[in-house]
Amino acid sequence: MACGTLILSSSFPRFKGDYAGHFVAESCPYYSARGPVTVLAPDDAMVDNTFRMKECAITRFKPCFAKASSLFYGYGGPENIRTSGGIFFAPLAFAAQCRAAHPLLKNAERVTAHWLVPSGLTAALFAPKGAKLQLVVHGGDWNWLKNNAMGRMIVRYVLRRADDVVVVANYLREDLCGLFLPKERERMEREIRVLPMGLDVAHFAKGTRPSRQTRRVLAVGRLVPIKGFDRLIRALRGQAVEIRLVGEGPERAKLETLARRSGVPVCFLGRKSTEEMAALYRESSILVLPSHGKNSRGEGLPRVLLEGMAAGCAVVATRCGGIGDVLRHGENALLDDGDETVLRDNITRLLDDPDEQLRLQEVAQRDALKYDWSVIGPKLARTLA
Repeated sequence: MACGTLILSSSFPRFKGDYAGHFVAESCPYYSARGPVTVLAPDDAMVDNTFRMKECAITRFKPCFAKASSLFYGYGGPENIRTSGGIFFAPLAFAAQCRAAHPLLKNAERVTAHWLVPSGLTAALFAPKGAKLQLVVHGGDWNWLKNNAMGRMIVRYVLRRADDVVVVANYLREDLCGLFLPKERERMEREIRVLPMGLDVAHFAKGTRPSRQTRRVLAVGRLVPIKGFDRLIRALRGQAVEIRLVGEGPERAKLETLARRSGVPVCFLGRKSTEEMAALYRESSILVLPSHGKNSRGEGLPRVLLEGMAAGCAVVATRCGGIGDVLRHGENALLDDGDETVLRDNITRLLDDPDEQLRLQEVAQRDALKYDWSVIGPKLARTLA
């Protein structure tokens, strides 16, 4: 008996309010409108076995080693593989997903795979020919695979097998189409869709914002090099500005040392739940995304950007990855191209000009409505009807 839609993901909420893969969970209602949905995701030590969702059945796969099981949580798959010997455990995680997915794939009418590996490759190898296969590419997966011939070969194979390819940013579409010779490239250019992951705008917009202006900025993300938090700290040396930094990662000790030596007050808040994040956005006047320009094409489209916009933050960001698809300098944000001096000037400009800050907040919050799940969800699920 067909199980309807099977969603393969290497990240999915492990408990209520978990930030990991929450956008995958939020998309489930739009697939469930067309029949039952099963999600296959990795097990983890933090999984709450009582956690349930009415829109889908959740199945967890568990490799034989705990480190392989947790490979795609925490700092994220590419960073875990790079920094903690995860390259040796990645094949075990892939094998475990394949083993658990095989019986589910045999009965699936539709398959959605988030990230090129391992989920996209698993689906491409084992999904029955009659099943429609949708691939969702987020950025970090492509950035990791593109640097070697084997990775590019895997990507071409998975793309050819997919019936629908969704990418979260325009640069990803250009990069993936560039893998193919002209005739096949033309087909890929027609078939690959650009569609960011949605969000529940009302969840982040609810509540009131503080009337008192503070010289404090919010930055959110995994503490890994690509996020550019070192740029932010260096840019604010000598400025009367406090940074509230949400997230964990292998760079934390380095960032703490840099902040101390630079004399920049940084409050490291660690990981936060979706509810806690909504409150933090509303308490913050300015959200900063200082990603490193040299790694710009690996950023995808950070969900924190859309969440901050929905909550009414004024945004200061580096123009990179998919950020330029959403933000327009001087209209709904202030942007830099990797220059720390410009980054500093943009932040202090808004701190010193509450009227300009308010104008950007209002425009950004209106623009965020375009990314609500009510708009994005039907478009994401439509090709699997």
